[in-house]
Amino acid sequence: MTAPDQREHFVDRLALTPIDRDIFTGICHSGAPLRAYGGQIAAQALMAAGRTVEESDRRVHSLHGYFLRPGRTKDTITYLVDRPRDGRSFSTRIVRAVQHGETIFMMTSSFSVVDPGPHHKSQSQRSVLYIASDSSDNTSVPGIYLCVAAGPGDIAAGMTVFYGSYAVAPRSPYTLTLKSPLGQTTTTLASGVTSTGGHVEAERQLPALTPGLHKIVFTGYSPGSTPLALTNHIRVSTAGTIVSISPESSQPTLK
Repeated sequence: MTAPDQREHFVDRLALTPIDRDIFTGICHSGAPLRAYGGQIAAQALMAAGRTVEESDRRVHSLHGYFLRPGRTKDTITYLVDRPRDGRSFSTRIVRAVQHGETIFMMTSSFSVVDPGPHHKSQSQRSVLYIASDSSDNTSVPGIYLCVAAGPGDIAAGMTVFYGSYAVAPRSPYTLTLKSPLGQTTTTLASGVTSTGGHVEAERQLPALTPGLHKIVFTGYSPGSTPLALTNHIRVSTAGTIVSISPESSQPTLK
């Protein structure tokens, strides 16, 4: 096979079919291995995100991807793109890769205007996604996850928090709470029980936040009924914008 043929074959594997606004489908590779190749899923997810960025002068700035379930090679993959924010210089996107109604991969990405100057300021991570689990299997990790779809400079009120679990204890309780500065008040944003398979996928928009340091805490249970907890710290300015988002330093994470 010639080099041009190889390039054409690779590009074909990244092709997406638009289904609706911010919804695309892509084909999976065929043959061995039986699980979908993670690199192809991540590449297609980035392609889907880029096709929703209407400003032609914005390029990929950063991305963070996490494999939540194994993909099936014989089925197409649906990519659902969410647009948390389009600012003056940044566009933020969240992409879910779905098969048979289940999210197998999640990506947060940002696109920015290219800075032509000689000095570049580093940009903080625009979302935080961590997984607490009892496993180091990166392709299908039983555990809980928490993702804040915002970043420094964004308006805090109304930002979206994605949370969920995969293959944890069936019918086990979970809770999403918001703790105000200095722990003065604790608000339960969501609660419930996982499915019989130990799954839950949900999102919640945050209310207006007062200036100071807030904590978003998501709790659940591992397959062995061990308590799991994830915490994200969100610092809000007096103007109501996000100063920083960071995880609890002691919490377990998936690298």
